Amino acid sequence: MSKLKNVPIFARDATGLVRSLGFLDQFIISQASFNLIGGSLSAILFTPYFFPGANLPMVIALGAIPAFALAFVYARFSAGMPRSGGDYVWSTRILGPLYGLVQMIMLVGANVIIGVGLSAWSVSAIAIPEVLYGWGLSTNTNVGTLVVAFGQPPLSFVVTAFVILLATGMAIVGLRQYVVIHKLVYIYYYLVVAMILGVMAVTNSSLIPSQFDHAMQFLGSSFTYSGVIQQASASGYTGSFSLTNTLWAAIPWGFFYYSGFNYGTYLSGETKNAGPTITRALLLSTAVALIVGVTMAQLAYNAFGSQFLNTASYIQSVSPLPVEPYVTFLESMSNPNLAMFFGIGLVVSWMFLCANWIITTARMLFAAAFDRLLPEKFADVSDHFHSPTWATIVTGIACIAYVALFVYGGVGATWLNTSLVVPVGYLLPLIATAAFGFIKPDLFKRTVGTVTKRSSVVIASIIGIICFAFYIMAETVPIYSGMFLGTSMIYAFGTVFAMAIIAAILYGLAKVRLNNIGIDIRKISEELPPE
Repeated sequence: MSKLKNVPIFARDATGLVRSLGFLDQFIISQASFNLIGGSLSAILFTPYFFPGANLPMVIALGAIPAFALAFVYARFSAGMPRSGGDYVWSTRILGPLYGLVQMIMLVGANVIIGVGLSAWSVSAIAIPEVLYGWGLSTNTNVGTLVVAFGQPPLSFVVTAFVILLATGMAIVGLRQYVVIHKLVYIYYYLVVAMILGVMAVTNSSLIPSQFDHAMQFLGSSFTYSGVIQQASASGYTGSFSLTNTLWAAIPWGFFYYSGFNYGTYLSGETKNAGPTITRALLLSTAVALIVGVTMAQLAYNAFGSQFLNTASYIQSVSPLPVEPYVTFLESMSNPNLAMFFGIGLVVSWMFLCANWIITTARMLFAAAFDRLLPEKFADVSDHFHSPTWATIVTGIACIAYVALFVYGGVGATWLNTSLVVPVGYLLPLIATAAFGFIKPDLFKRTVGTVTKRSSVVIASIIGIICFAFYIMAETVPIYSGMFLGTSMIYAFGTVFAMAIIAAILYGLAKVRLNNIGIDIRKISEELPPE
């Protein structure tokens, strides 16, 4: 309590959120957040361009190392401090409100960029063109111009903005209604995953060159299977195996597949028996992702050839094909029904990924507002839906603003200019968890220390810290011809710096606001928020 005016530190005596999530809910939220289909196939599509010759099954397997470290840390902290807002709550109590705000802003930025922005764009640029291709093939309709239009503004912006609006609406209606829809949709989702794996397992690789040539001709393109390989080779891009680039790609792109799998922990305050529930859900979800991701990458190599997948990735980045050379498109080149089935599956997976990330991101804003570090309006909870309405709406608006940059500024350029926020955001919570037992041993013993040893937390946190430091190096160090960030380096670091400045400004405003009502801002880190 405030010493000056007896004003409560927190916005209310209770959050207003309801503990309604069980194990299956948390498991599906984790599965949707990293996206078995879109995550693995995006890694297969983009990794070879940035890290030529990287072996994709190995990249995805190595990416599981920081994922399992995060699973352990986040599960134990959710058990010790089961509060909505997840790592924002932990870090603020460990290293103070300024650190918590910096971390929150970085992670909100990371979620908008890697979770919602890329996924919403992918619906327009990848999923819908696949559906249109299948429809055009089945009806013998020329869809080439329309397919290209969905990957370019203004149509792509209209679609991505609509996807985010719909996802934001799903987030606002609350977890009770959302998880019911989630479970029903995921019956179809897992059927799509099984079909993708099954079709690749029986694909006749000798037919792929002619099927690709026919698909390109149907879409009005002059690209051919052999031409893609020759064009890449003429540019000095061979796609031959490189162990060095496989290791360097493991954390940026291998972990990219797992990104967000731990975000159900932001809903700890809405989870029944949070400790064991979240622990089981995260560990099982990560194991499933590892098995499916490695299997999918290996089957893709068997079906389409590692050389073609690598060179097609390169060509798509420098001279785009009419349809992204996504594995689902390659699988369905001769079958319109498969093209539409897989395309709809991608729409569903990315739509729910957007909704999941908006839901979890809004909980960070909610938690900060509950601490009075953000305007208390963000802590308002709907009496009907039991969701933080304004925090969710603001998250959706931020996502739409970013995808405008994504679409009109160019996907590649915008990604490179802003993506350094991602590893920085992931790194900050682990610094706090590694330091917790040493900086605040009494609080550690009362919370996380009741469910695990300090040494276990430190070891898992350090593994994650090393991996994400490696992630930053992989983006900024010239490890092969050219650099990952290259000329975008100044913009990438500038984005990180700008977000830190925004957090500092929010901290300053919060300090003034709290002083006016008689609360010392430092008191926030001394008490856990109510459930």
